[in-house]
Amino acid sequence: MMHTETGLKVLVIVSLLAALAACGARMTAEERMEAARGELAAGDAPTAIIHLRNVLQQDPSNVDARVLLAEATFRAGDYESAAKEYLRAVDLGASMDEFRLPLIEALVRAGGIQEALRFSEPEEAGDSPEMTFWRANALARAGLADEARALFESLSAPAELHDRAQVGIARLELASQRPDEALAILEPLAGSLAGDADYWDVRGFAALRAGRADDAVDAFRKAVDVLVDPVGTRRFMLRAGEAEALLASGRLEEARGVAAALQSGNDRNPVANYLMARVELQSGNATQALNYAQAVLAAQPDSSVGHMMAGAASLTLGQTGQAERHLERAIASDPGNLPARKLLAQTRLGMQSPERALEVLGPALNSAGGGAGDPSVAALAGLASVRAGDPEAAVEILRSQLERAPDNDEIRSMLAVTLMSAGRTDEALAELARIETAEGVLRQRADLIGIAAHLQGGDLLAARSTAARVAEAQPGDAAVRNALGALFQGAGLVDEAEAWFEDSLRLEPANAAAAYNLGRIAAGRGQLDRAAELFNSILAGEPDNPAVLTALAQLDWARDDREAAIARLQQARRANPADAGSRFVLTQFLVAEGRVEEAVAVGREGVAAAPNSAPSINALGVTLLGAGQPGEARPLFQRAHDINPLETSYLLNMARASLALGEPAAARESVVNGLALQPDNVALLGLLVDLERRTGRLDEAAAALARLEEAAQADDPRVAVQRGEVLLARQQYAAAERAFAEAGRLGMGSRAAIGVFEARRRGGLPNAAEPLLGWLAEHPDDLAVRGLLADHYLAADDRAAATREYEKLVELVPDNPVILNNLAWLYGEAGDERAVALARRAHQLAPGNASIADTYGWILHRNGDNAGALELLAKAVAAAPQAGDMRYRYAVVLAETGDTAGAIREAQAVLADTGAANYHEPAQKLLNRLERGGE
Repeated sequence: MMHTETGLKVLVIVSLLAALAACGARMTAEERMEAARGELAAGDAPTAIIHLRNVLQQDPSNVDARVLLAEATFRAGDYESAAKEYLRAVDLGASMDEFRLPLIEALVRAGGIQEALRFSEPEEAGDSPEMTFWRANALARAGLADEARALFESLSAPAELHDRAQVGIARLELASQRPDEALAILEPLAGSLAGDADYWDVRGFAALRAGRADDAVDAFRKAVDVLVDPVGTRRFMLRAGEAEALLASGRLEEARGVAAALQSGNDRNPVANYLMARVELQSGNATQALNYAQAVLAAQPDSSVGHMMAGAASLTLGQTGQAERHLERAIASDPGNLPARKLLAQTRLGMQSPERALEVLGPALNSAGGGAGDPSVAALAGLASVRAGDPEAAVEILRSQLERAPDNDEIRSMLAVTLMSAGRTDEALAELARIETAEGVLRQRADLIGIAAHLQGGDLLAARSTAARVAEAQPGDAAVRNALGALFQGAGLVDEAEAWFEDSLRLEPANAAAAYNLGRIAAGRGQLDRAAELFNSILAGEPDNPAVLTALAQLDWARDDREAAIARLQQARRANPADAGSRFVLTQFLVAEGRVEEAVAVGREGVAAAPNSAPSINALGVTLLGAGQPGEARPLFQRAHDINPLETSYLLNMARASLALGEPAAARESVVNGLALQPDNVALLGLLVDLERRTGRLDEAAAALARLEEAAQADDPRVAVQRGEVLLARQQYAAAERAFAEAGRLGMGSRAAIGVFEARRRGGLPNAAEPLLGWLAEHPDDLAVRGLLADHYLAADDRAAATREYEKLVELVPDNPVILNNLAWLYGEAGDERAVALARRAHQLAPGNASIADTYGWILHRNGDNAGALELLAKAVAAAPQAGDMRYRYAVVLAETGDTAGAIREAQAVLADTGAANYHEPAQKLLNRLERGGE
């Protein structure tokens, strides 16, 4: 039973409510409308809306009530309802001119863009500044950026409207993928627009896209603080933006809190579930992320972002087929979903389907939107083009550059060379014909490229005619004739090359270069005595002539008198401190003799002496490649190629450097370009076979092998090796073993032994290690084979045997930093105290090697020396900032040494690096621990 006092209170309240209701029921329509006007004047739009809806419930045709309701819903921030009510009022006979401006704004905010454009035509609506502002917004949302920008820029007064127009321009910059430019516009407006939610909304997204995640979080929160949004839809989306920004900054638990709050009201909300999927994926829980993504799809089966998240989660779980299907549906639902396109392209590249990767990237590259200006899209497309055997991607890039700089003859000459490499000789010649004003080296280069293009196209008449014109233009220039001779020699027209060299010698009888070229032709024909006679005839008058000493050294080398060859080159080096040519050859010979440190010094001398000499630059690259520094070598090969794009050896070396860096796609691109210049080059063909096989293009590998067999000698052991490799890739292990054995009988040595080993190991054939052990019994100093044997033992989890082999390797080459580093790692894993000393030696020998510094630093950390570890890991990260594993280890040691801010910075850098996904979970755990104060 109710207590008497309580019952009395309830009765009083009920009576009051009944009385109020009775009063409201007796109010006339006019009284309700007057009350509504009063509530609006007092700022109480929700109460005004109640009064007006009561009026319209009794009389839906009341025009004045309809207009007043539209105004009330507009003031309440319910723009969709406001637009509908304004349009209903027009249908009932109201004049649109009475409320055109708020109608246009409501339509724009509610997404009724086409109606907003129609009703805001200047002929009908006039050109008031506020109307111009909202028409500009409608144009922007319709994708008419140029027209929108023009209107925004026309708004110079009043100041408040000018500032809001600047926000509109910033939004256009953001839509054009220029977030930094957008922020530059927005930041000065923070004072005048501090209470404008639109301003903070745009600023939040601009900061997020510019990589300033913490600033984005602050902006979204300020937008929510000043927002008038009783319906709640826009507030929800701003909080979603805040969650995205928190995820980008690595503030995982804060992001989880926001996402969970958004989901708590409706666990089927697709946006909230999408955010929860993001949170779980970044937390390392791909299974739960997939569950949330599927919840998105349950509510919206065609959701592009839902399928994208499901694809990302599936890819993380190793379900590539399912990932591909989800990502395909993501793009089908929203062709403009650029992240989904990139992720699908990556998935297909991983599935060895470069052609299909290009299919998905094509629309992004060709669109006028963000994809065309996204460098990551171009990078993916280039990689896919190379893997698909399409060198023409570079052609398109250069054409695009020429559209922006049509008078850049250097770019045009590069385009001509690229077109030649793509087999498009006629187009290459057409581009060269457009180079009209070039002078000096560029003019000469363009002419020589033109001759090469004619030779490549088989138009000998045109090549000869151009060569004659070039020679005629410089009648006394022996060097030009030497260059012409080199071009014809490269085309296999040795007799014509010889004629040009003879002409050079005729012009300058004592010309050492001409004599050198003629001597090289003689040497190439096997006429070593004739070559020596030519060289010595010059040496008699110029005993320190570097070109002649170099030529004679090469003859000595061909006769296997290596000591005499190196001695001649050392003489040239001493007598000619500025000569690059002799140093070019000397570096090669020193590398062949295993004298790597000397070779590096000589190579650097050569480049310093002739910084624009392609041979010198290439020689230094070869030296560094031999010293195990492909990262430093490859740019040198590229530089040499840029200087002389017709020399295939630079492309071959570039490919070898790319392989050493673990980038077979880049290597293949260089090989394809080289074969465009020399289709029968055996070295390039052999490498092409190898690369096609490495990238899983086995049919293409077989085709390249057929080309190699046709170009090479019948008993060339390299062909047998390549045949074995292709058979191995096709899992025909017994046949592969026979091919490698044949290579061994033809004298391929350790390479054949390794091939037999691989065929047995992969095919599960007996006695896999026997070929390696047999070879090492006769050649115990073979480092490569012993290293492979060590790796074999390590793969078999026989670390003791692997350690023994590495110890033997260290005995053989005690100063090899890579071997020392690997043995140090093994010792470190075994808890062997010798790890520190070995790692220190490796670092002393190669102080610039980031991987070695990383190993040494981590070993010091595990041995309790965090101070020493910190210094080494800092150097490693500085040298290799893209190495996510190194940055993670650096973050761990920063945390251990008390530098919490630095550790957070590095952990966030790992989280921001999509290529370091396997370190995201430990990085997130470290970040969580640090933000909890190290608990």
